[in-house]
Amino acid sequence: MELGAGTGNIGCHLAEVAEQYVAVDFSRPMLEVFRRMLVSSNGSLLVQADAEQPWPVRDQSATLVFASRVAHLLDPLHLRNELWRVCRPDGYFLIGRIAREPHTMRSRLRDARLHLMSVSGTPRIRSREGEGRLLGQFVADGGVPVAKCTVASWSTATTAQQILSDWEAIGPADFPFDSLRAWAHRELGDPNRVETSSECYTLEGVQFGSAPSERLAAST
Repeated sequence: MELGAGTGNIGCHLAEVAEQYVAVDFSRPMLEVFRRMLVSSNGSLLVQADAEQPWPVRDQSATLVFASRVAHLLDPLHLRNELWRVCRPDGYFLIGRIAREPHTMRSRLRDARLHLMSVSGTPRIRSREGEGRLLGQFVADGGVPVAKCTVASWSTATTAQQILSDWEAIGPADFPFDSLRAWAHRELGDPNRVETSSECYTLEGVQFGSAPSERLAAST
């Protein structure tokens, strides 16, 4: 099962190797793009659903739940409870992330964006630090950690202008993007200067121990 599968950039590959693959995303248009990308349905299910609500799968039916760049956006308690509910004994929860070099243009812009959110009162998205706390809680409840590993790496080239345009397209509408652009011009210089940096994709997670329902009952 994949949470926040989007347009299927990763899920279309998972669907080819899994006996049964279930993709969940809130956006029907994204899932329609995903559906067109599938070489073969192969028993795959693409379901429009809100991951903040009960997930559309049976109790203890999932061998693995995968979330790429989305787990930190979900309510931690709901995410934890649903994982305990749907995962089989000895099932897995894996989190995928893009890791970037520190002090790059994108990293500095992100820090400035978070600072402006705090001073302007714009609601902040939940932090990725919450993912680490969630995995730590699973381990405390008896799960076995799956060590972080790098599964892909690449070089990327971008500009401050492109990063800011991408962020502005997804909002929020009340964020002071003019202030962020002014900061970028002052601190980073030419907004169209191309910077090349290295990125990689990592996986880490946890393997559940005894039956999730028993663990959940013991921990609540």
